[in-house]
Parts: sequence; C-alpha cells; structure tokens
Amino acid sequence: MRTVSPTGLLGKTSICYPLVTSILLIVAPLDVSGANDGNAVFEEIRPSQTDLQISSFDEPNYVFSGTLGTPAERLVVFFPGTNGKPQYLSTLLGFVARLGYRVIGLEYNNSPAVVDACASKRNPECSAQFREERVRGDVANAVVKNSVAESITNRLTKVIQYQIEHSPGAGWESFLVDDHPAWGRVILSGVSQGAGMAAFIAKRERVARVVLFSGPWDYVERPENLAPWIVDNSETPTNVWYAEYHRRERNASAIAKAYAALGIDASHVLIFDLDLPAAADRSIDYDLYHISTVRLESYSAQWRLLFGGP
Repeated sequence: MRTVSPTGLLGKTSICYPLVTSILLIVAPLDVSGANDGNAVFEEIRPSQTDLQISSFDEPNYVFSGTLGTPAERLVVFFPGTNGKPQYLSTLLGFVARLGYRVIGLEYNNSPAVVDACASKRNPECSAQFREERVRGDVANAVVKNSVAESITNRLTKVIQYQIEHSPGAGWESFLVDDHPAWGRVILSGVSQGAGMAAFIAKRERVARVVLFSGPWDYVERPENLAPWIVDNSETPTNVWYAEYHRRERNASAIAKAYAALGIDASHVLIFDLDLPAAADRSIDYDLYHISTVRLESYSAQWRLLFGGP
C-alpha cells in the first residue's frame, strides 16, 4: 500500500481507530461551473424524470457527457455514501469527466448504512442480501426493501436510456446491451457505502475497472469477521481493482483489511494523508477525513492514478 500526498509517496503506514457504525456525508454542494470547461456537457437529471415508478431518493443524478465531438469509450458510474448525494461529489465527478470519461453520479437508496443494518446480526449473509436488494430489488430476506424500479440497476439503465432519447447520436447506446448496463464498458466507483456497492456489483459482473474510496468494511457481529461476500470469487479480475483510504479516518484499519480480502494488489491501494482544510468544522460528529478524499482537489494527481486517466 502506498501513502501519498500531492508531493509524492511517503512510505507505508497505518493507524487503527475505533470502528463506528455509520458516516453521514451531509455537506454543502460544490460549484460545478468548471465542469463545462472544454465544451464538456453537464446535466442534472432526476431519477423520476427517467422512470415514473421512481419516487424515493430523487435528488438529481449528475451526468457528464465528456467533451463534445470526443466519444468516450468508458462510462464511470459513481455511488455516493450513506445519506450522500451526487451534488456533494461534483468536484471529483467533473475532474473524472475531464479525463475523457462519461460520468454518472448515481442517486440511489443509500440509507441506512449497511453496518447499521447488519453488523450486529448473526446472519452472515445479511450484508450481501442488503446490497443485492439495493442493486436489483425484491430480494428475499433482505433487511431493507426497495422495488426493482428503485434498484441501482434500473436507475442506471433508465438514465442511460434517457440520454439515448434526449441526446441522439451522442453514443450513449453503447453503454446498454439488451436494456441492461453494458458492464464491460463501465468503471464502477463510489465512496463509503457507495464503494461497497461498486465492489459488490464488480464481484458479480465483469466491469472495466473498479475504484473504491474508503469502503467497504462490512462485517458480521465483530469487526474482525468480514462479511463473506467480500472474499467471494470475483467476475472482475483483481488486477483492475484500485482503492484508497485516508490514514487518519476512523475505519482505516478495517478498510485496509477489507481491501486485502478483496484481493486488491497492494500497489493499487493509495493511502491519502493530507490535513483537513483550515476552514473545516471539526466540531461536527462525522469523520471529515473519511469524506475529504473525494472532496479535496489537492488529490487530483491521485484521482488520475486511480481512474487511469492520461
């Protein structure tokens, strides 16, 4: 694992913090005016605009179509964390779009946190059932419920179909196969609970690349007992998995353990270590280091490495 800062590599390090059960990503939205630099196309599209059966978790998807006249061969799908919204990730999403990718910051049912719902239960399949319910809907025995229409798979499919209809000739049809996401052309990414969603899907579908920010850390009863799905065989080869966490976030050691169990090569794991901005409000009760890795543009060089940009 590599500890990184904007100035370079700092060597191996780790710090153990007490495990907490949920992280709220409730922060102010960022300015996306720069997302349209170089004629890149940015749109806010509510899930209910794409499917009338979607009514909950209806904050806008953030969709970046890349630079006009330059077809993107890959689509980055990014999942926010617990209680998060795509608008909170606009700096990172805009940066990834400028690397030449199409990007969808996907709104989905992301509350409660997986560990809040499952960690204390004796059912070792709880986390997998939870995530499967969010991904496809109507899963038996899941501790949370959402319909197929509200699922991640349907939400993603419908926003791509919306783009095909409203931006004809823009090439969005290449990201669907038989009205399902063309997973082989998709880079899955996310933060916290969203990182877990990206990892869970990549275990079951062969995707182009996986980029995890500070997650997952699903466990059964005790933090040292990782949820079984984390060690399941993966359809996506481990050589295209990339990940990061902040050395000083509260769940750093648990996240590092999960990355090793996922089989991610140590050279593909970056350990971020920037201080918080001076203006950060340290009196609030969520982990600012946990969310800083997707918000501080000072990490742009590391973001580029993770996503494989030119």
